[in-house]
Amino acid sequence: CVLAAEPGSGDEQSHQLLGPVVTHRFCTRTAALFFPALVACGCDPDGVGGGAVISSSGLWSAPEGTLYTLRMLSAGAEAGADTAIFPEESSLLAYVEAGGCAAGDGVRLSLREGGSWAEGTPKGGFHFVLSGGDADAGLALCGYETEGGNVEYLDSPLPFWEGSGVAEGEAVSAGEWSLVATVVDEQPTYYGIFRSAARFDVSNASGSPAPWSITLAPGFGMIVLQTETFTADLVRVR
Repeated sequence: CVLAAEPGSGDEQSHQLLGPVVTHRFCTRTAALFFPALVACGCDPDGVGGGAVISSSGLWSAPEGTLYTLRMLSAGAEAGADTAIFPEESSLLAYVEAGGCAAGDGVRLSLREGGSWAEGTPKGGFHFVLSGGDADAGLALCGYETEGGNVEYLDSPLPFWEGSGVAEGEAVSAGEWSLVATVVDEQPTYYGIFRSAARFDVSNASGSPAPWSITLAPGFGMIVLQTETFTADLVRVR
């Protein structure tokens, strides 16, 4: 039940093979909660539809110092489209560093646009808190940065997941913030096609900031980021 990401058709030297993408899909039967390893590769398809679950294990695979390079496309564009097109100078760079909203248990995902981090233009970012410092146990949005560098904190963290699984269609709210999770069977990117991923659509009742979504894949972390102004898909991560 191990599937590697399939390289796209773009510049092959841009694809950095990090290892296999493991499918953690399993049926939402009682047995699956106790014996996920036994059913992960052999679920009845009828038992998956509408109630699919993806394990949270490895979804946030981004230790401090991780640098993502994503290809920026226009707003509304499909991730993975036109894999031969990749202007390095308009890359979206995402850097993971300690910080966030909780001392010792927080991380910042800072964004810049450009060909290098040193010369890139700030594009805002996100602050997360990890449950006891362990993302597999829980990940929650606790703040965000504007392109001008201002940081806005949520009144209470918005959990992406708590525990070991993310369920299809699961809706969570915290104050004016809300989130809906979607299990993605196949997510194309410039890097390749991921056979198991989870997309999180985040919105605020006030409309500010505008709705955005992030797609995470086991063993890789962020593979797609979408906002009202752009779609960005994974090129490489180091």
